[in-house]
Amino acid sequence: MNDRQRKCRRTINAPDRRGSTRGPAIYDAAPLAALSLAVVLIFPACAPNKILMSTPRAGDAWRMYGGGPGRMNASSGAVVPPLSRAWEYDAGSGFGPASAAVAESTVFVGTLTGEVRALNLYTGRETGAYDFGAAMFGTPVVLGGRIVVGLSGEGENLVCYNLRTGSVEWEVETGDIESSLLYAGGRIVAAGLDGSVAAYDTAVGKELWRYELPEAPGRPGIRSAPASDGERIVFGTDGGDVLALELATGALSWKVAAVGAVFAAPSIVGGKAFVCSLDGKITAIDLVTGEILWTFTAGVPLYGGAAAGRGMIVAGTSGGEVISLRESDGSVLWRTRTAGGVGSAPLVCGSVTTSAPPSEPSTP
Repeated sequence: MNDRQRKCRRTINAPDRRGSTRGPAIYDAAPLAALSLAVVLIFPACAPNKILMSTPRAGDAWRMYGGGPGRMNASSGAVVPPLSRAWEYDAGSGFGPASAAVAESTVFVGTLTGEVRALNLYTGRETGAYDFGAAMFGTPVVLGGRIVVGLSGEGENLVCYNLRTGSVEWEVETGDIESSLLYAGGRIVAAGLDGSVAAYDTAVGKELWRYELPEAPGRPGIRSAPASDGERIVFGTDGGDVLALELATGALSWKVAAVGAVFAAPSIVGGKAFVCSLDGKITAIDLVTGEILWTFTAGVPLYGGAAAGRGMIVAGTSGGEVISLRESDGSVLWRTRTAGGVGSAPLVCGSVTTSAPPSEPSTP
């Protein structure tokens, strides 16, 4: 444990649906699907550090950003509008643009002060927190009885924490991470502001491979969370390139240039990667060849990613619009105005698409 982790201590027990801490519970999908809109997270004071959870059970969960390695932002559950606030939690510090992770009826949220807060999914009651000591911009990854977090700051930036023992299992110094981690192919993949992407085994944090963008003055960083189809990973860069690497080896598969800076995670479905960029475009790319299949121009910056489901690609714009495109050719299915700019990925819940204004998007 390094110095930045010696701030405060709190215990986390996994609550069941009624708020009991006697063990984990299986939760249904609809409350989970509605979480991003039905809950307001505002954030609290520093407190003691420890996280404990019982042995996880099988069941639906939102264990990483986007709901899975494809970052589809789609739930099998359904919500019925109009939505209402289920609970509100005040934590006293800010949080990044990424969503929470959910497992065993526990919501895990990372803060910009470096804590992971654990809340009961059904009541909003805090069940504990752990202070990792550096800003957390991305969504934690929940791996059974462990969580893995990426941090931005000095020291170890990739940390695996054991939810059963309440202790750090391993930690690696990687450079600043300001995107959500990917779990795919039995490994953790992290992208960094230094322009590198690396894969690590989950047992001890051993680096399996590393890919670095070419050295150049002002080499762009990577804020786009990698997505995967199980064979390759795809991500965008601050400099406007989209790259695909082989998941097994990290070898470059293809590279697409001439899109705007990409802050959002690509969404992968149907053999295509869908990329939202700050030049106001949604680009569909063939996963195998890297060929651009179609491009839609929204005309205003797209800070958030897309949701993919039911043959649609749905994205929100900074200009206050949600747009649905046909997955196959990019033609417009529908578009609707919102009360303000949208900087996060929408969520597809059954036949309903939801979106919400996030915190103000950052810029390089």
